[in-house]
Amino acid sequence: MKRVTIKDVAKEAGVSITTVSHTLSGGGAISQKTREHVLEVVERMHYVADFKGQNLKARSTKVIGLFVRTLRGTYYGDLAQAIYEEGSNAGYGINVIIANQSDKIMVDIMNGRIDGAIILNEGITQKEEELLREHEIPVVFLDRESADKHMSSIIFDSYEDGRIAGEYLLGLGHNRVAHIYGEENNYDSIERLRGFEDALAKGGVTIPREYILHGNFERETACHAIEAFIEEGKYPMPEAIFASNDVSAFGCIEGLQKKGYRVPEDVSVIGCDDIELCEWYVPKLTTIHNSFSTQGKKAMRLLLAMIEQNDTGKIEKLSGRIVIRESCMPKVI
Repeated sequence: MKRVTIKDVAKEAGVSITTVSHTLSGGGAISQKTREHVLEVVERMHYVADFKGQNLKARSTKVIGLFVRTLRGTYYGDLAQAIYEEGSNAGYGINVIIANQSDKIMVDIMNGRIDGAIILNEGITQKEEELLREHEIPVVFLDRESADKHMSSIIFDSYEDGRIAGEYLLGLGHNRVAHIYGEENNYDSIERLRGFEDALAKGGVTIPREYILHGNFERETACHAIEAFIEEGKYPMPEAIFASNDVSAFGCIEGLQKKGYRVPEDVSVIGCDDIELCEWYVPKLTTIHNSFSTQGKKAMRLLLAMIEQNDTGKIEKLSGRIVIRESCMPKVI
């Protein structure tokens, strides 16, 4: 198959080669409409800047790209800081790119300005993943299980997190439970719910669809979700709630308290991640501890091993552990 050139892209887009070049580099006085049109053609034609024939040492930029959809929340800050520190120790700088458009992300990854990428972004679908694999771009994913010659994953064992939460609540005697789900199509959201449901099923407990509320990993959204559930009044109150992260657990507790329910006397609540505020929140939050810094440091080490030592990629899962505080108590019979 003939390799697509920048000249081919320019012809297809009806613009000059200079315009294509400026679009890919982010420079030049180009209108947003033209830029979007060129990027659409770049994606459709699967154009990649031709740097593969160059000597890898010669083209090394000593820069790593971290691709995320947001930097809000404790997780992203701790993660980025750990990646920066580990990279800095090895002589690498970090570019943090916040984006949700796959074409923009792919251009930034494949334009030869970074030596590798750490990706926590659902904007990269299986189609883009295959393109990264085809062009041998060193990548570490934080949001999926994928491994190849130049591709690794370092992820939390979110299935196990959910299983631990389920077993803990069952051990307290709770058999009517609810779940505050995270983001749609998010790896951790899916796996935490799956592990939670499997643990409960072994104890003979199922979660009705109506008891799975959507919190989107956000405090306010989770608060509104539990308030709406209570206001609807169609179903008995859950005895316990597992929130897919600590922030949504805080929102859940706030929603319960606004409606006159006490935590943990009336409803037990358990979170996931163990961010710093858990220890200071009232009540102090029982949660599953995950180390964001460990994930960041290991992600950078895996990436540098592929870049500098030509190591083959792999999948590594980080185990969580329960931290028992004040927000859960045994069922009162």
